Amino acid sequence: MDTPNIKITAQYQSFTATIDWIEIYKRFEESKLSCYSFYKSVFPSLIKELFPSGYMPSLSTLRLHFRKIKKDGVDGYIQSSRGLAS
Repeated sequence: MDTPNIKITAQYQSFTATIDWIEIYKRFEESKLSCYSFYKSVFPSLIKELFPSGYMPSLSTLRLHFRKIKKDGVDGYIQSSRGLAS
């Protein structure tokens, strides 16, 4: 009986992480900074706010998500991140 709860929790966490990356990307766009400058100056405080578990993604991970969001758009990014895109 515990297995379904674990799966639902994992799906929810994955979806929440997707939304957080979109929020981070929106703030990056608003900042008008380069990706590196954003990562060094703004990203650490955002990550504490949006990923309270203490996880600190690398610059390459940040760039990967930003490229996907820019290429696919927000809706496409959500679909591909959740495994719904064909």
